[in-house]
Amino acid sequence: LTQPTQPLPAKGLERLAAYQRYARNIYVPDLSASKLRIGRIAAFGLGGIHVGYVGTRDCHVSLFIRPVNQGARLALNESAIGKIRVFRWRTKRLDYALLAVGMDPIRLRLIAEDVFQATRLMQPFDQDTRMALVLNRQASQPCAA
Repeated sequence: LTQPTQPLPAKGLERLAAYQRYARNIYVPDLSASKLRIGRIAAFGLGGIHVGYVGTRDCHVSLFIRPVNQGARLALNESAIGKIRVFRWRTKRLDYALLAVGMDPIRLRLIAEDVFQATRLMQPFDQDTRMALVLNRQASQPCAA
């Protein structure tokens, strides 16, 4: 489990730590290379958690994680609901959804692919991935909410 790049209220860290103990095989990636930090953590539904990342250029990315009883692995799947781009996948006993509104689609796709890999491998990004996120952010437009 990575630590947030900015201080997070103690209650948010406690929720994330409790969820990690409950769900066990959870990995929440550090997206600071893409200038996104964890700004919000909230519970939802029956055992789900929402990790809200905020950026320096009005970007907001949401990562929803919820336990599932059983199920085959689900490959990274992209869809759109209006202006919202949604990426979904499943690893082991966790169902993931990553979404953003108004983010450059190329930037969001790269972030989703990297988060997908990190949650499957349960480890931080390597140096090449971090550099790709830095360059991708530099080349993208600010988010339009």
